[in-house]
Amino acid sequence: MKYLSIALLLLALVVLSACDIKLRSTINLSDVFSSANKMVISDLMIDVSSCTEENIQKAVSGIEQNGVKAKYKSCKNEGMDSYAVFSMPLVIVKDGNEAPNKGDFYLSFKDDKLYIHTSDRMGGLLSTEEGKLKIGEINFELINDTEENIKLNVQSVFLDGQPVLSKIVDVAPYENVSIRLSDVTRKILERSNVALPVVKFVE
Repeated sequence: MKYLSIALLLLALVVLSACDIKLRSTINLSDVFSSANKMVISDLMIDVSSCTEENIQKAVSGIEQNGVKAKYKSCKNEGMDSYAVFSMPLVIVKDGNEAPNKGDFYLSFKDDKLYIHTSDRMGGLLSTEEGKLKIGEINFELINDTEENIKLNVQSVFLDGQPVLSKIVDVAPYENVSIRLSDVTRKILERSNVALPVVKFVE
Protein backbone atom coordinates (compact mmCIF):
# COMPACT_ATOMS: atom_id res chain seq x y z
CA MET A 1 0.00 0.00 0.00
CA LYS A 2 1.47 3.28 -1.08
CA TYR A 3 -1.07 6.01 -0.85
CA LEU A 4 -0.32 9.45 0.31
CA SER A 5 -3.25 11.78 0.47
CA ILE A 6 -1.68 15.12 0.29
CA ALA A 7 -3.53 18.20 -0.96
CA LEU A 8 -1.78 19.85 -3.79
CA LEU A 9 -4.81 21.42 -5.29
CA LEU A 10 -4.16 24.64 -3.51
CA LEU A 11 -2.93 25.75 -6.90
CA ALA A 12 -6.47 26.06 -8.22
CA LEU A 13 -6.97 29.48 -6.62
CA VAL A 14 -8.09 31.10 -9.83
CA VAL A 15 -10.70 28.47 -10.63
CA LEU A 16 -12.16 27.17 -7.38
CA SER A 17 -14.13 29.13 -4.82
CA ALA A 18 -13.35 29.01 -1.10
CA CYS A 19 -12.98 25.41 0.05
CA ASP A 20 -11.13 23.03 2.35
CA ILE A 21 -8.49 20.57 1.25
CA LYS A 22 -7.80 17.29 3.01
CA LEU A 23 -4.37 15.72 2.89
CA ARG A 24 -4.35 12.06 3.83
CA SER A 25 -1.22 10.05 3.32
CA THR A 26 -0.34 6.40 3.72
CA ILE A 27 3.40 5.69 3.65
CA ASN A 28 5.40 2.48 4.02
CA LEU A 29 8.28 3.01 6.43
CA SER A 30 10.57 0.98 4.14
CA ASP A 31 10.20 3.81 1.61
CA VAL A 32 11.21 6.34 4.27
CA PHE A 33 14.31 4.37 5.28
CA SER A 34 15.46 3.61 1.74
CA SER A 35 18.62 5.46 0.66
CA ALA A 36 17.04 6.37 -2.68
CA ASN A 37 14.35 8.97 -3.23
CA LYS A 38 10.91 7.40 -3.40
CA MET A 39 7.74 8.30 -5.24
CA VAL A 40 4.43 7.45 -3.61
CA ILE A 41 0.93 8.08 -4.89
CA SER A 42 -1.13 10.65 -3.01
CA ASP A 43 -4.82 11.16 -2.75
CA LEU A 44 -5.78 14.81 -3.04
CA MET A 45 -9.25 15.67 -1.70
CA ILE A 46 -10.87 18.94 -2.76
CA ASP A 47 -14.04 20.26 -1.20
CA VAL A 48 -16.94 20.64 -3.65
CA SER A 49 -20.52 21.64 -2.89
CA SER A 50 -21.82 18.34 -4.28
CA CYS A 51 -20.72 15.52 -6.56
CA THR A 52 -22.29 16.91 -9.72
CA GLU A 53 -20.62 16.75 -13.12
CA GLU A 54 -20.29 20.56 -13.14
CA ASN A 55 -18.51 20.71 -9.78
CA ILE A 56 -16.22 17.85 -10.67
CA GLN A 57 -15.29 19.54 -13.93
CA LYS A 58 -14.44 22.75 -12.05
CA ALA A 59 -12.04 20.81 -9.83
CA VAL A 60 -10.52 19.02 -12.83
CA SER A 61 -10.10 22.34 -14.67
CA GLY A 62 -8.38 23.86 -11.65
CA ILE A 63 -5.91 20.98 -11.60
CA GLU A 64 -5.21 21.17 -15.33
CA GLN A 65 -4.95 24.96 -15.63
CA ASN A 66 -2.39 25.14 -12.85
CA GLY A 67 -0.24 22.30 -14.15
CA VAL A 68 -0.73 19.99 -11.18
CA LYS A 69 0.23 16.40 -11.97
CA ALA A 70 -2.88 14.75 -10.61
CA LYS A 71 -5.53 12.49 -12.08
CA TYR A 72 -9.20 12.54 -11.13
CA LYS A 73 -10.34 9.32 -9.42
CA SER A 74 -13.79 9.79 -7.92
CA CYS A 75 -16.12 12.01 -5.92
CA LYS A 76 -17.03 10.94 -2.40
CA ASN A 77 -19.19 12.10 0.48
CA GLU A 78 -17.98 12.38 4.08
CA GLY A 79 -20.78 13.33 6.39
CA MET A 80 -22.28 16.55 5.03
CA ASP A 81 -19.25 17.32 2.83
CA SER A 82 -18.32 16.21 -0.68
CA TYR A 83 -14.81 15.87 -2.12
CA ALA A 84 -13.34 15.43 -5.56
CA VAL A 85 -10.50 12.93 -5.12
CA PHE A 86 -7.34 13.00 -7.27
CA SER A 87 -4.31 10.72 -7.30
CA MET A 88 -0.98 12.53 -7.37
CA PRO A 89 2.70 11.56 -7.11
CA LEU A 90 4.59 12.71 -4.03
CA VAL A 91 8.37 12.57 -3.65
CA ILE A 92 10.21 11.55 -0.48
CA VAL A 93 13.65 13.17 -0.80
CA LYS A 94 16.54 11.60 1.13
CA ASP A 95 19.35 13.59 2.74
CA GLY A 96 22.02 14.50 0.19
CA ASN A 97 19.98 13.42 -2.84
CA GLU A 98 18.94 15.68 -5.68
CA ALA A 99 15.29 15.98 -6.66
CA PRO A 100 14.79 18.76 -9.23
CA ASN A 101 11.07 18.05 -9.75
CA LYS A 102 9.86 17.79 -6.16
CA GLY A 103 6.50 19.48 -6.71
CA ASP A 104 4.68 22.06 -4.60
CA PHE A 105 4.39 19.69 -1.65
CA TYR A 106 6.97 17.04 -0.88
CA LEU A 107 8.52 15.09 2.00
CA SER A 108 12.14 14.77 3.08
CA PHE A 109 14.00 12.46 5.44
CA LYS A 110 17.02 13.90 7.26
CA ASP A 111 18.62 13.37 10.68
CA ASP A 112 16.02 10.69 11.50
CA LYS A 113 13.16 13.14 10.92
CA LEU A 114 10.43 13.10 8.30
CA TYR A 115 9.52 16.63 7.13
CA ILE A 116 6.74 18.07 5.01
CA HIS A 117 7.66 20.98 2.73
CA THR A 118 5.94 23.58 0.61
CA SER A 119 7.66 25.11 -2.41
CA ASP A 120 8.36 28.82 -2.86
CA ARG A 121 5.53 28.98 -5.38
CA MET A 122 3.06 27.31 -3.04
CA GLY A 123 4.15 29.48 -0.13
CA GLY A 124 3.41 32.54 -2.24
CA LEU A 125 -0.06 31.30 -3.16
CA LEU A 126 -0.98 30.39 0.40
CA SER A 127 0.23 33.64 1.91
CA THR A 128 -2.14 35.81 -0.15
CA GLU A 129 -4.59 37.83 1.92
CA GLU A 130 -7.58 36.59 -0.06
CA GLY A 131 -6.46 32.95 0.17
CA LYS A 132 -9.52 31.15 -1.10
CA LEU A 133 -8.32 27.70 -0.11
CA LYS A 134 -7.23 26.37 3.24
CA ILE A 135 -5.80 23.12 4.48
CA GLY A 136 -8.51 21.32 6.44
CA GLU A 137 -6.52 18.22 7.35
CA ILE A 138 -3.06 16.71 6.94
CA ASN A 139 -3.02 13.07 7.97
CA PHE A 140 -0.24 10.51 7.61
CA GLU A 141 -0.86 6.79 7.98
CA LEU A 142 2.54 5.23 8.65
CA ILE A 143 2.81 1.48 8.02
CA ASN A 144 5.67 -0.50 9.51
CA ASP A 145 6.27 -2.93 6.66
CA THR A 146 9.67 -3.93 8.08
CA GLU A 147 10.61 -6.86 10.31
CA GLU A 148 11.70 -4.59 13.17
CA ASN A 149 10.02 -2.68 15.96
CA ILE A 150 10.08 1.07 15.17
CA LYS A 151 10.01 3.84 17.77
CA LEU A 152 8.51 7.21 16.86
CA ASN A 153 8.75 10.49 18.75
CA VAL A 154 5.64 12.57 18.02
CA GLN A 155 4.95 16.06 19.34
CA SER A 156 1.86 18.27 19.19
CA VAL A 157 -0.10 15.99 16.86
CA PHE A 158 -3.21 13.86 16.91
CA LEU A 159 -2.13 10.23 17.32
CA ASP A 160 -4.77 7.73 16.22
CA GLY A 161 -7.31 10.49 16.70
CA GLN A 162 -6.17 11.56 20.18
CA PRO A 163 -4.29 14.83 20.92
CA VAL A 164 -0.70 14.25 22.05
CA LEU A 165 1.77 16.85 23.36
CA SER A 166 4.82 14.55 23.35
CA LYS A 167 5.01 10.77 23.20
CA ILE A 168 7.27 7.86 22.22
CA VAL A 169 5.30 5.29 20.20
CA ASP A 170 6.29 1.68 19.49
CA VAL A 171 5.12 0.42 16.12
CA ALA A 172 5.40 -3.35 15.80
CA PRO A 173 6.09 -5.01 12.44
CA TYR A 174 3.09 -4.79 10.08
CA GLU A 175 1.24 -2.41 12.38
CA ASN A 176 0.38 1.19 11.56
CA VAL A 177 -0.25 4.52 13.27
CA SER A 178 -2.22 7.56 12.17
CA ILE A 179 -0.64 10.99 12.67
CA ARG A 180 -2.68 14.11 12.01
CA LEU A 181 -0.87 17.43 12.14
CA SER A 182 -2.11 20.07 14.56
CA ASP A 183 -4.07 23.16 13.57
CA VAL A 184 -1.03 25.34 14.32
CA THR A 185 1.19 23.31 11.98
CA ARG A 186 -1.39 23.49 9.20
CA LYS A 187 -1.66 27.26 9.58
CA ILE A 188 2.11 27.63 9.38
CA LEU A 189 2.12 25.62 6.15
CA GLU A 190 -0.62 27.84 4.77
CA ARG A 191 1.30 31.03 5.47
CA SER A 192 4.92 30.24 4.62
CA ASN A 193 7.09 28.02 2.45
CA VAL A 194 8.75 26.03 5.21
CA ALA A 195 9.85 22.53 6.22
CA LEU A 196 7.99 21.19 9.26
CA PRO A 197 8.76 17.92 11.06
CA VAL A 198 6.07 15.25 11.01
CA VAL A 199 7.79 12.62 13.17
CA LYS A 200 11.23 11.69 14.54
CA PHE A 201 12.50 8.11 14.53
CA VAL A 202 14.37 7.11 17.71
CA GLU A 203 16.50 4.16 18.84
